[in-house]
Amino acid sequence: MFLVRLVIFALVYVNFTSAGEYCKTHADDRKIYPNPANCSQFIMCQGATDVFMECPAGLIFNCITLECDWPANGSLPNDWCDPPTAVFEKEHYCDCSKYVYCMNGIPSIQKCAKNHRIDVCNRPQCKKVVV
Repeated sequence: MFLVRLVIFALVYVNFTSAGEYCKTHADDRKIYPNPANCSQFIMCQGATDVFMECPAGLIFNCITLECDWPANGSLPNDWCDPPTAVFEKEHYCDCSKYVYCMNGIPSIQKCAKNHRIDVCNRPQCKKVVV
């Protein structure tokens, strides 16, 4: 039985590992991140290696609980970069120190400068935070 689990894990690992740069550029202590390009996936960091994992059918990754969750629980927007032909910025769905830069339907997560937060009430941009 152990061998069967090991083979299944190896197949899943090979299928979901990429040579991506996500884990290399995130230096905090978390090891699980939402996939900014696909709401039904999450990225597990094994060292500096990205491992893309898929949520079960009908579920999306919830960045607050770090689990797959029902979309009705409001864990992520369905489409980060809609309309896909536009260029715009909008707030990050889970971290107010970051924002999503959308260019032709491709999301890119950007980080505000230290002690700045995204201001979605006005034009979505980073503003100095008074602490």
